[in-house]
Amino acid sequence: MVSVPAAEKGYCDKCGKNLAECACELSLDDKKARAAGDYRDAVARFSLESSETFTAAMGKMKGMDHGPNHGEGDPLVHTQLVVFETARAFRTAGDNLSESDLELLQLAAVLHDIGKAGTQKYDVVSGKQNETVGASPEQVDAAGKWVNNLLAEVSGQILEGLSKSNIRKLMEEHSAQMQGRIKEELPGAGDDVRKAIAANFRGHDDKSVEMLPAILEQSGAKLSDGQKADLAFVVEHHMLLLNPGDVRLPKFKELFVSPDGRVDERKLDLLRIMTLGDDAASVRPGETPEQKRAFRGQVDSAITKLKLELEAEAEKARKEAVAKEFEKSIFGGSSMAEYVTGRGIPQGKDFGRAMGMLKKELARLRTENPSMIAEQIKAALDAVALS
Repeated sequence: MVSVPAAEKGYCDKCGKNLAECACELSLDDKKARAAGDYRDAVARFSLESSETFTAAMGKMKGMDHGPNHGEGDPLVHTQLVVFETARAFRTAGDNLSESDLELLQLAAVLHDIGKAGTQKYDVVSGKQNETVGASPEQVDAAGKWVNNLLAEVSGQILEGLSKSNIRKLMEEHSAQMQGRIKEELPGAGDDVRKAIAANFRGHDDKSVEMLPAILEQSGAKLSDGQKADLAFVVEHHMLLLNPGDVRLPKFKELFVSPDGRVDERKLDLLRIMTLGDDAASVRPGETPEQKRAFRGQVDSAITKLKLELEAEAEKARKEAVAKEFEKSIFGGSSMAEYVTGRGIPQGKDFGRAMGMLKKELARLRTENPSMIAEQIKAALDAVALS
């Protein structure tokens, strides 16, 4: 009998574990070969080939310039790698999630960048993208002038004297024509200009979410309303944790703390696994395996800290919800001022004093004993209002 190499059976030929479970360093070519198979399996499992929207988008992304931060290849290759890496991340870091969550993550991995098919734009590099490109201020300036010259030709307007906001408006009005001209003219532009212009996909996350309903309907994918909502959530926010040093509580509180004070840790874990898979699939110039591993540690630390902060915010929300319910039972449909008036205190000095004491007492009761029954609270507040 001819033996089949472990890797060909879906197992690592170094450690013998399933490839999704092994932690061995694999070459990019090896990952790509495995990822292509995993991607085909996921597409078949969800019948995505039945969706014209999906197949058209993926066909368009094949061979597309993916910009300077994706040395692994075009958006299609990147998507395949994300499917593979998300499964690996799930096997090694998805203890709090279920196998059905893995299915959801695999579908999210296939569709997370589908919007890139319609959002590719060439523009002057800035910020984080230029950290990779390394264009000098002079090169950025030269590229900006080159783009503005093209805009003047396309729009037929003289840009000199126009404000930056008006130039941006012109750029938006002539976006399609400008992108065509930039792609056409860029190969013949000077070195400085070419150095400082790159492809980007700003807004692709929103576009991806926008495309989901058509893809799911055309493919006949059997998802519950809850699963559809979770899928849209992960796709929409898949870049939220890619900069773990910039995890801001207000945004995460809005997304993960419900009005009644519950932290949705499952959604946070889904996003965490998606982030680890997306980052592992991206090959940035000069990035080392050690930096990749460090990123995972940064994400884990950020999530741990965030969960503690969210739980504190959730506790506040729970107390506030309880307090509002008690206020409702005490005041009925009346305002606090109407309540004081109803206790026989007319407008004037005593009214202001009663209102101040009432607010203070209510705040104390919220903090010290929010579970006090409504009648006890009412009695205490009545005493304050009538003192």
